[in-house]
Amino acid sequence: YSIHEEHYTRMCTSCHRKLDTGTRGEKNFNSVLTADIVLECRLRRAAGESYNALAREFGVWPGTMRNAIIGRTWAWLEEAA
Repeated sequence: YSIHEEHYTRMCTSCHRKLDTGTRGEKNFNSVLTADIVLECRLRRAAGESYNALAREFGVWPGTMRNAIIGRTWAWLEEAA
């Protein structure tokens, strides 16, 4: 048998709920960062500013800021820039 792409639903491997891939970045209701902030922080980090200072300024955890800057999250933004 074949699985048709239009009938395939991506599911979370741990909780088995449907993944919502249409709410990335600012469209996600949990998002604190915006595309403009992420781009600014990437430039500021390249200039030598610390993850901790950037995270403190924008009200997120340092790990969250690091992930956005290195592209672990917000990776699609690099494609659009």
